[in-house]
Amino acid sequence: LEGRLVVIRQLDPLVLELLEMIGDSAPPVARKLLQRKRVHRIMLRLLRCLPADYHETSVPICYSALAGLCDGAPDIQAEVVTHMDVLIAHLDAVPVSVSMLLSAVYADNLDLAYSVDESLIDQLCQLAKAELHATYLITLRVLISPCSQTVRRNQNLVTKHMDKHEVAPNLCSGPAARKIRQGHTVATAGARGRGKAFINSYVASLELMSSTMQELNLENKARCRGLSPSLTLTLKDLEADVADRSLPPRARAAVLKFLQEAYIETDGGAPSTFLLHPELCSVMDKMARDLELLEVDSQGSFVSRLGTGERVLLLEVFPEVALSFFSQLPGADLIRNDSPRARVGLRLLEALASLLLSSRHDLTPAAERPLLLLTSLLAQRLDPAQPRLRTLIDTDRLPDVLGGGIPPYSVGTVLAVQCERANELERRIAEEEVKQLDQALDVQSGVAVFAGEFAAVMAAAGSGGGEFECLVQTLVK
Repeated sequence: LEGRLVVIRQLDPLVLELLEMIGDSAPPVARKLLQRKRVHRIMLRLLRCLPADYHETSVPICYSALAGLCDGAPDIQAEVVTHMDVLIAHLDAVPVSVSMLLSAVYADNLDLAYSVDESLIDQLCQLAKAELHATYLITLRVLISPCSQTVRRNQNLVTKHMDKHEVAPNLCSGPAARKIRQGHTVATAGARGRGKAFINSYVASLELMSSTMQELNLENKARCRGLSPSLTLTLKDLEADVADRSLPPRARAAVLKFLQEAYIETDGGAPSTFLLHPELCSVMDKMARDLELLEVDSQGSFVSRLGTGERVLLLEVFPEVALSFFSQLPGADLIRNDSPRARVGLRLLEALASLLLSSRHDLTPAAERPLLLLTSLLAQRLDPAQPRLRTLIDTDRLPDVLGGGIPPYSVGTVLAVQCERANELERRIAEEEVKQLDQALDVQSGVAVFAGEFAAVMAAAGSGGGEFECLVQTLVK
């Protein structure tokens, strides 16, 4: 055995070179070629030769190489699953490496996710119980939502085994957790690293629990609201986390998505009984204030200085969550003068109007659309007799946002104009999609497409003696 391990260690430089060849910065055609050469089978044979408790460099880099070779290759993914005994054997020694490979195998393979063994989900939950590592939580989420589709069976299996092993994502929330999270702002590198890892686990926990509630999984929604104490995140703690600006934008976005799944979209029929809770209104108020406080550049734009994470939080996630919240509120509540939700809705409408009027030129149609839909909803549902809303209408600010300068003789006129603006955005989005389809491939992508076509032609029946002719025909195609 020792002699075999010495030989395997000598292969480490070659596997590292392989990793460079299939990395994100490498030409895609290199990965395609190595996938066709079935290099993954060499990696699998190497791993089968290694003892279960072996955790030196060879094992992690072999798993990283396998994960890269699985990308966009359903046949390789299916073949790796047939070697699940090897992966399970190494799960204790190198759990993070094995989990990363499992994510690569199941991420875009719906058929494999449907047939995943329950014992694998159980083992991943045991790992998460021992250490709430983001990688294990991400793998569980992948099993729930491969190809952006929801597997209801896996939703229920994940919550079942998390409950069974008392995996507690709520340990990343609450007052005590907020003190721990502050470690990422401490001066020492070690403390920053621990703080970052803790936040990664919190984000992965929120995203995992949100995925278990997707597609109106009512049982799991109830679990996350209190039925399962270890899985419960309270409105009070979530409100505090949304207000915590020391959290990175992606973490605050994950909190909002969890709120939407657990407390706003609670069933498919009647409005949520949680909508009138003051914590949800407070969350909307704090996010509206964030929009008001955006910095303005020299051109008057509110969005040009936003980073990627802030854009996702403020221009994508929050509008979607706010649209869900305000659309489900009882109509009578939003026209009451003493309603805190009406007050927050009006504040948000003013912030959205300012943002769209000043920054529309910096937004793509796809980015503007959710903001416009939320603006339209608030304009329809708030009381038009409110002096601040009346001012938005009478000064043409709201009509300009919703459609373009037609004098708003009534709220009905404003809504008609909004429909025109929405239709215009839909047309522009459709035109952009057509343009993308008509764009020529770059050289690397073209070579990758050609290689696939050529391999298919050469493998077809009757191509024996006319290889060169087939090559020319495929190249022309």
